[in-house]
Amino acid sequence: YAVTGGADFGAGILEFFARGRNARKQQEAIIHAIAPVWEANHIWLILAIVILFTAWPDLFYFISVRFHIPLVIMLLGIVFRGCAFAFRHYDAKEDESQRFYSLAFSAGSVMAPFAQGLVLGGLLVIPSVPENGSFMALFVQPWLGLVPVTTGLFLCALFTWLASLYLVEESKDRDLK
Repeated sequence: YAVTGGADFGAGILEFFARGRNARKQQEAIIHAIAPVWEANHIWLILAIVILFTAWPDLFYFISVRFHIPLVIMLLGIVFRGCAFAFRHYDAKEDESQRFYSLAFSAGSVMAPFAQGLVLGGLLVIPSVPENGSFMALFVQPWLGLVPVTTGLFLCALFTWLASLYLVEESKDRDLK
């Protein structure tokens, strides 16, 4: 998932930086590079969730309850980018809405891996919290700390780097490389 889905998210982050006279060419190269793996990426995520739920239901319960806020952020990011990607290609008008779709696609591409990093980093340093703790202690503190935030930033940077490698290889235009 990280290799293909990560590059997919990274391509969306790179699209945010597509500026200048080659902006349209850069966007087209990004779309061309992620098109073959666009929908298949989330199948891996669904498979991982089903395996986690089936094999380790207590862990699934813990993660889905304690980390429900970053998981919702991740799902919103996936939905934003999916909707923006589809609307951008099926909207017949070349107007200001295209810029909005591109911005929503890039924002979703940052939200999803950053939230994944919050969950991963939060799992690495789970603070011991009493079960009768406050909302903040139970549902915010596990993912809002230095390690989870830096893990989220690291995943965004890693996925962007991975996408740039794929895009350099995929690009046919020397100037674009």
